[in-house]
Amino acid sequence: MDPAEAGRDLIPGFTCHKANGSCLHNSEKARPTHPHWATGPGRSPQMTHNYLIAELSVRLGELQATAGDAAPELATLRYQVEAGSPTGLRAAAVQALALADRLCWQSLSRGDIAIFIRQAEISADLRLFGVCSRLLADG
Repeated sequence: MDPAEAGRDLIPGFTCHKANGSCLHNSEKARPTHPHWATGPGRSPQMTHNYLIAELSVRLGELQATAGDAAPELATLRYQVEAGSPTGLRAAAVQALALADRLCWQSLSRGDIAIFIRQAEISADLRLFGVCSRLLADG
């Protein structure tokens, strides 16, 4: 991550606070930047869950567009994310990264550098989203 981007909101509700890309959920700050991210009396995490589901689904859709023969597998995972409960998001993010890794290796083995580059970009974005949303461990 470019040090100039540190502290910039890359994902709504999250702020990157280190040059290495580590992120801090805004609820850990003194005041969240959006009232739907707050918890307490009268607040529901539903908006957060819907947001996480939608964001993961978008990234899976981007990866699916580059997947070729693995597109049906990604379509199934995407459906599971959209129709499932938020408790399944962590496992889905891990599975998505494993699929992305496999797709990258397949693209390299075919010599399809353009697809590999796009898949690598999506994979990096997927990992950053997973870490910032605490679906994946940072490290």
